[in-house]
Amino acid sequence: MPRDVHAEPVLATSRIQGDLLPGLLKKNELLLFFRIDDAGDFLPFLKRLPVTSMQTVLDQQAEVADRRSRGVTALIPAPGLNVAFTFTGLTKLGVTGLAGAPGLAEFEAGLAARQPVLSDPDPAHWRPVGPQRPADGAFVLTGAGKAEIEVAAAEAFTQTRRMMRRDISFGPELSHAEALSGHTTQQRGLLFLCYVTSVAEQFEFVQQAWVDAPDFGQVGSGVDPIIGQPHTGTLPFLGAAPFSEDPTNKPQLSVPHFVTMEGKDYFFAPGLDAVQAL
Repeated sequence: MPRDVHAEPVLATSRIQGDLLPGLLKKNELLLFFRIDDAGDFLPFLKRLPVTSMQTVLDQQAEVADRRSRGVTALIPAPGLNVAFTFTGLTKLGVTGLAGAPGLAEFEAGLAARQPVLSDPDPAHWRPVGPQRPADGAFVLTGAGKAEIEVAAAEAFTQTRRMMRRDISFGPELSHAEALSGHTTQQRGLLFLCYVTSVAEQFEFVQQAWVDAPDFGQVGSGVDPIIGQPHTGTLPFLGAAPFSEDPTNKPQLSVPHFVTMEGKDYFFAPGLDAVQAL
């Protein structure tokens, strides 16, 4: 009987992770293992991630084929992100019906428990993942180069810290006379406004762990010279030099305090219906 392709199920290529069937395009790959401390915090973060679908990979493969047909051999940017969970990870996320389900006994037990069957080394000596460092899941990060993977990893981490900034600067541009004298005669600054869903996990985390951290980004980089708090006097700032990891190749700067925080507070912005109901 001839094969009737129209009678076969059509894969929802936009709803399947890209590494499963076609495979993520990659010259480099990183497995980033994670633990889930709070499912309520993790799930919104997970749903905002730009997980790479099978359709995206197929589109990338088509672009590569087209470029090759025209003699173009340069790699295309193709950052990829997929995610997978252990049995424990799925359970933490509230997935039910897994315990004791047919065909899942090995998955439920985990690879460490299957060591005698597979003749693996003693799990007590496993380093990245194992009984000593159990994981709830893993991010699969891929790309044409290391830089793409670093960008994808940073994106995955920063999604939960993202803020909707709606600020505006005020005051005139610095005049030539002010620049020469080293003193300003006009008021200028920033009316900072941002929207978040969690004050602690977004605004305060960014301020404490990134802006005010003297070693954020690189050791000795210094507190942010513009919005770092507290910031009085002159603070050291280690300039960036992407071509070298050697601190001696990075410019050592002393940045005098020139931004003063005048006042701030937290406000709740209700929806229009809630405003009418007040």
